[in-house]
Amino acid sequence: MHLFVKKHLSSSLIVELILRSAIIFRKIIAFANVYKLVLISIVADFLLFAIAVLLAERIYSNQHWIGFPSFAIPLVYFVPAVLQIIISSLAGAYKKKSFLILRMIVSLLSGMIILSALTYFFKQVAFSRAVVLITYAISFISFSFWRVAAKIIFKVGSDTDTKRNRTLIVAGSRNAQELISKLKLTFTRIYHVVGIIGLNRKEIGERIINYKVLGTVENIKKIISDECISKVIFSSEDIPFNQLFSVVSECQGLNVEFLVAGTEMDFLVGKSAITMLDDIPLLKVQYNISSLSHQSAKRIFDLCFSTLILFLIYPFIYLFQKLTSKKSKFIQFILGIPKVFVGKKSFVGPFSDSYQDELFIGKAGLTGFWFTENYAENDYEELKKLDIFYAKNQSIWLDFEILGKSFSKMFINME
Repeated sequence: MHLFVKKHLSSSLIVELILRSAIIFRKIIAFANVYKLVLISIVADFLLFAIAVLLAERIYSNQHWIGFPSFAIPLVYFVPAVLQIIISSLAGAYKKKSFLILRMIVSLLSGMIILSALTYFFKQVAFSRAVVLITYAISFISFSFWRVAAKIIFKVGSDTDTKRNRTLIVAGSRNAQELISKLKLTFTRIYHVVGIIGLNRKEIGERIINYKVLGTVENIKKIISDECISKVIFSSEDIPFNQLFSVVSECQGLNVEFLVAGTEMDFLVGKSAITMLDDIPLLKVQYNISSLSHQSAKRIFDLCFSTLILFLIYPFIYLFQKLTSKKSKFIQFILGIPKVFVGKKSFVGPFSDSYQDELFIGKAGLTGFWFTENYAENDYEELKKLDIFYAKNQSIWLDFEILGKSFSKMFINME
């Protein structure tokens, strides 16, 4: 969609702004869809905890303690709730595919200890330890009750939900047969094969070991939605990595897990989870560069870091270059900062092109693996692999690592 806007509508500023706003809104919706259980948990826990504080105040107030002072209301209800949410998050109580009860209980115990200790410093708002204990007694009941109700009554937030086990196989006929045969030997409740995605349209409607070929990768997104698919397994021998990542990128927000099976995983292996299916490794596939959270963090970093350099370093380097006409790698890097500031480039990214065919691999970078890694100058295939590896595993920490290696290489070359 970004490529379509750039190619065909860049001449109309208003239309481009409207379309880009729509794209951002769609990504926000997609993000909310993926993390909907996390968002539901956070909102429910926040409201229930705030209500628990209010009830605890009503229960404990008497002639010796009349309740919280007016100047502390309503913050005294909401701040402890925010603190408990942070503690629960750090304890890993929020998971995007399930409502966790045991971890929530552990986080509540931790929160009770921390909040009880903090009451010593907030005596001015009469935050009594008795109120804390009553609050957590109510919270233990209410937090557990709504999670159990969601799992049992509404069948939400349970890892054993059958919809979450519905699986598509993306492979040619021979590899599809092998994968299905091995899947049948595992726990059937984990992988319930719904159908096969073929390699060409001629195969649609055919059957492989009694499983129908439902379509091709061109319409896989629609099939995933229509069939309520939760797992997709690719054969690395039958589908190019570019095409695989294009599917993963296109299906961001569908709450589906992508796995790739095969032995030829070379550059694909990064910070991913690997399980074994008999003698076949199954690698969980994520494509970070298309994730809204990664894109937002990357843009915030680019904007903040470029602003700092523009004020503190850029003017001196610019004047130095004008006076001496020197063009070292470090000088070229600094002179490219304005493009990062306005969003045309990123600090770290591919060398020039932001797309490989239709696959978005990130904004062109002032540096990247193309600068830090040693490869033959004309080895374009290796360069493509490096770009895809970066796009797949992109994170702020990886950007820091590449920037550190880049500066080290720049300064060594200057000596």
